[in-house]
Amino acid sequence: MISIIIPCHNEENYIEACLNSILLQINLPPHHHVQIIVIANACTDQTVICAKSLAEKFKNNGFSLTIIDTPEPGKTNAINLGERIAIFDKRLYLDADVVISDTLLAELAAVLDDISPVYASGTIKIPKSKSLVTQAYARIWENLPFVKFDVPGIGLYALNKAARERWGLFPKVYSDDRFVRLNFHYGERKKISATYFWPLPDGLLNLIKTRTRWSKGNFELNTKYPDLIKNDARSNNMLGMLREFLRFPVSAAIFIAIYAIGTALSLKSKNKEDFEWLRGRG
Repeated sequence: MISIIIPCHNEENYIEACLNSILLQINLPPHHHVQIIVIANACTDQTVICAKSLAEKFKNNGFSLTIIDTPEPGKTNAINLGERIAIFDKRLYLDADVVISDTLLAELAAVLDDISPVYASGTIKIPKSKSLVTQAYARIWENLPFVKFDVPGIGLYALNKAARERWGLFPKVYSDDRFVRLNFHYGERKKISATYFWPLPDGLLNLIKTRTRWSKGNFELNTKYPDLIKNDARSNNMLGMLREFLRFPVSAAIFIAIYAIGTALSLKSKNKEDFEWLRGRG
């Protein structure tokens, strides 16, 4: 039915929750043929051990779980390794810190069942953070028109066979999710109602680090793949953003400050060839 590719780097605090959410899926056919491929790249923690601890559960529930442990770093390299053994035409690319709701796989499989190219994702939710700064940032980010009305695919995106044929190997880029999304025009992007939970980093410094990485990724794609920019979101208009800023002025001030600092830091280092897979976790 579907191959799920999960690249991960030092995700011992997240990988079990991610995998357990797959085990809790409902509305799947009796012989669902769900293949899960975990690719631990350059991990120095217990990510692999944590994933292996669930192998028996997956077997007992009729899921196929494969764990690849590679010393080579890089998220897109990990995705390419996973794709070598993916056996189904429908593909779900899932970050290891994401938790999916229990109907997500069934809904994705249904919307991907099309001969035309389909890029799909769920409805993103941000778990409540212990950090007040992160809560303020999330309040604005989650309500941006791009997030609410487009299909961001951040942390989770899926492709059918015709969609995956748009390019070959995943390129070595920071922002794989944006690269993939921009390969499809607005009418080819589908959002399902099933939710998934994608956590923002806790605290000001971690948010700035993450915002810097996102900005680097945007600059990189704008430079390397200018022809794809025509497919960028149409829904993040200034009027829609202004409405959210006026509703939550304090949160807006925090959001704008983090955005500005991250953008400035990314501009400062954008010419460096540092493709290390950076994380914003504390």
